[in-house]
Amino acid sequence: MNTLRTLRLALALLIGLSVAPGASADDLDIFLGLSGGSADAPNVMVLIDNGPNWARQSQGWTDPVTGARITQGVAELQALQQVVSYLGTPSQPDPVNLGFGMLTPNSAGGSTGGGY
Repeated sequence: MNTLRTLRLALALLIGLSVAPGASADDLDIFLGLSGGSADAPNVMVLIDNGPNWARQSQGWTDPVTGARITQGVAELQALQQVVSYLGTPSQPDPVNLGFGMLTPNSAGGSTGGGY
């Protein structure tokens, strides 16, 4: 008798769950600007690690203009320059608040810098 009761309860729950409509959150309108609201410009913070690895040339990157080998730091700064120069153009007219910060290595205690 108890098994039949459990089976009926499980069957009722299964039917109830299968009939219930699915609920999905769709917040794309917020990110696409279709919500009609006036939001502030997004804040973007860029932290640049000024560790000893910036002087490395072992990655094998070359300058696209001159063809000369460039260091890791120069390659990262060129990438940031391309992104920042894209902001505020007709392709991306929306304002963005940018913040830049420099992380300097602490050489106290024999550390050579870096994250490891």
